[in-house]
Parts: sequence; C-alpha cells; structure tokens
Amino acid sequence: MSSHLQNPGDDQGRQPDPRYPGYVVQTVGRIARMHRTLIGGLLRSVGVFPGQEVLLMQLFERDRRSQTELVKSLDLDPSTVTKMLQRMARSGWIRREQSASDRRVVLVSLTDKGERLRQQVADAWREVEETTIGFLTPPEREQLQELLDRVDSQVRRRKNHLVKPTGPAAWSRPGSDSGEWG
Repeated sequence: MSSHLQNPGDDQGRQPDPRYPGYVVQTVGRIARMHRTLIGGLLRSVGVFPGQEVLLMQLFERDRRSQTELVKSLDLDPSTVTKMLQRMARSGWIRREQSASDRRVVLVSLTDKGERLRQQVADAWREVEETTIGFLTPPEREQLQELLDRVDSQVRRRKNHLVKPTGPAAWSRPGSDSGEWG
C-alpha cells in the first residue's frame, strides 16, 4: 500500500486524494489541528493553553456556571474539564465554589484576572477566523457556515445515538470477540 493511502493529507502541504474514502473528514481534522496550533501560538504569551480559551469564552458569555453545565457545553470528558479548571484556578483566572443551595454542585466563575483575558481571547479567535476564511466572499462564508452547520448537526445526531463504551466490553465491537476495536 502506498504511503499516500496510509496518510492522505499531511502537514507538509500534500492534500488528501478525493479518490480515497475519508478525504473530507481528514481535511476537517487537519484544519482542526492547525486551528488548535494557531490558537495555542496566539495565546501562549498570556499562558492560555489550547482548549482553555473555549472554556473561558463560555464564562465570558455567561459567568457562574456549574461544572456539569460546562462539561456538557464543551462536550468533553468530566475528568478533562476538572483538570482544565484546576489549572485555570491555579493561574488565577477562575474560582470554583460549592453551590449554597446544593453542596454537590460546583460553580465556576471568572476572577478579575480571568475577565482581563476577554480581549486577547477574542482577538485570537478573530485572527484565526480571518486566516481561515478571510479570503472568502460574504456569500461563500454564509454558504460554508450553512454546510458546516448541517455537518455538525449530522455528526451530533450520530454521536448521540452511540453508546459510550464502559467496562471490559469497551474494547470489542458488538458481535466481535477479538478484544480490540477495529
């Protein structure tokens, strides 16, 4: 098998070949990785790691959210969000406190230091968006957004129908006794 088939599209500028399955998904994944790298580079100087800016944007939109709500809105594993929040609390950008009405609920709020990151985060996202689609005309941007919204909706529907694997059975597909995915 040729290396092109094994790694269609790469970071050296070679594009995936549309004759092979998955080329659109691979392109989307490559763009997502490049965006993460760009955002990371733009926010590194203020100490924000990739992914943290998305959590900050959730709090900029509406402060004082439960940790559970953030997990759902970010669509991440609870342990990932917990680690992210711990690091952000150590940096002094957020504070975590138990809800007075329900001690099981952890509320997350921005500190003044966290609020001061608002402009840098917004500027970084604007720059990445301009890099990504600045060359498109307004109608092309609108069309791209409509198409991406449709793709997002389809993938979310499919994801919501999948059962999250847990326990020993997590390593095999239904009807398979191979003990591994794939």
